[in-house]
Amino acid sequence: MGNRIIAGILAVVFVSIVAHPGRPAFKDSPQARVIFAAAERNRTNDGYITPAEFRDIFATFDTNSDGEVTEEEFLYIWKDRQLGDLSAASSLFHHIDTDRDNLVTEIPDMSRIFYYFDTNQDGKISLVEFVIVWISLSQATVFGNLGSTVEDSEEARHLFHLADKNHDFLLNPDEMHSVFLDFDINNDTYIYVEEFINDWLSDNLGTALEAVTLFHHLDVDNSGYISENPDMPFIIHFFDRDLDGHISQAEFVIQWVKIKNS
Repeated sequence: MGNRIIAGILAVVFVSIVAHPGRPAFKDSPQARVIFAAAERNRTNDGYITPAEFRDIFATFDTNSDGEVTEEEFLYIWKDRQLGDLSAASSLFHHIDTDRDNLVTEIPDMSRIFYYFDTNQDGKISLVEFVIVWISLSQATVFGNLGSTVEDSEEARHLFHLADKNHDFLLNPDEMHSVFLDFDINNDTYIYVEEFINDWLSDNLGTALEAVTLFHHLDVDNSGYISENPDMPFIIHFFDRDLDGHISQAEFVIQWVKIKNS
């Protein structure tokens, strides 16, 4: 795999988690098209980025082929391939380590990153998906600070305040977990779509369509239910954009709007 492919995909992943601020709106993105083309042609020239093409990137950094990429491995390959500044590499590593175990693995980390771009969940990333997600992320602000390119949502603010039990304007992991328990009506540690919709409607949180849309986004492993693992760690990671262990109202609103518009 060429350096250009590796650097291109890693740049995409980095932008997907710590998007750049203040960039004007685009109807198209030539940069996204170039990066997509470099990654897509790695195995097949079929117009899609496949999971196998994503796995190739992982294998490049897994220098000892043990199924895990340590930060040391990551930085070694980054430096060896002259992909950029090492401080940027270290920051990127900790962002793509979605379960924060100090390792990047195919499951859950790489699958979650792939899922993020595969908006229609058909198992592959089209050019249209890639460009749309790239544009939406490039227009977002860093670390949840609301900016002019980010929509507001009264509904998201209402939900945030319902979850903020101690009224400190931050959601901590315990408060996020309590939200999970509220929806787990039968206490079996799994939330099925029927449970989610019924509780959503009974609490007057929105429409059934909104509930279904949100449910399928939160079911990150497409298992048909939301579980404490792997779904909840990813959900918390998704909303906690600056990875400080708490979710601010601004972070919550930005990510909420992103989900609803996808």
